[in-house]
Amino acid sequence: MSGVDSLAVSERDGAVVVADEICRWRARREVPNPFVVGLGGSVAVGKSTLAAAVADRLASAMTSEATVVGTDGFLFPNAELMARDLLDRKGEPDTYDDVALLAFVADVRRGRTVIPVPTYSHRTFDVNPPVPVTVGELVIVEGVNALQPALVDAYDFAIYLDADETVIETWFAERFLGLVAAAENDDASFYRRFVSQSPKERRTTAAWVWSTINGPNLRRFVYPTKSAADLVVHVDGDHQVTGVARPRVRPGRW
Repeated sequence: MSGVDSLAVSERDGAVVVADEICRWRARREVPNPFVVGLGGSVAVGKSTLAAAVADRLASAMTSEATVVGTDGFLFPNAELMARDLLDRKGEPDTYDDVALLAFVADVRRGRTVIPVPTYSHRTFDVNPPVPVTVGELVIVEGVNALQPALVDAYDFAIYLDADETVIETWFAERFLGLVAAAENDDASFYRRFVSQSPKERRTTAAWVWSTINGPNLRRFVYPTKSAADLVVHVDGDHQVTGVARPRVRPGRW
């Protein structure tokens, strides 16, 4: 493995390293604007947090306006997933509308500066209608499925955010418990159905969801996309970046 310096730095410093790598890659390839980055990794591993921090770094230190778009907005709506008997497999590759996501990237390439983009609500556990998004000179597409084979070649640069599965499962459980707690007085929340459970029951439910849905999806579909990344960022249980490496050079990348 061809590696960048091994690091033990803060999450914020990790974003600086990633932003610097993006800029280095972008300059070397001389890709015209906009520059499109794909950021993949497991559910609950911190992709949205990293993407936002990298975008802030690019905007403040390198004067590159960056737009972050989540692939969860390109999930098929729950009604369609139910009709296809896919709701219990939500997050697997065939639960996403790859055609719509690739059309978004094509619109970016064509130079459209405002594009309607669907968003996703963890509160309702469903897709929201599209909202206009202003496209910057750099676009980060982040999500569980972002680096799937049907999508990865659409990007100029691909990043995989990695952590040990036991750590990610803990983060997932914490997020699940937080969403249930937030649903205490919210009848519209998908998580309202779990409010009547005891704390122990809620943790059991989170563990069941991980063991039957998210864990298998990670091992079968998400983790293999790590090999398609131009950059792999590894974080530990404290969200500290412990390693940044280039696993391989994809054909035509340099």
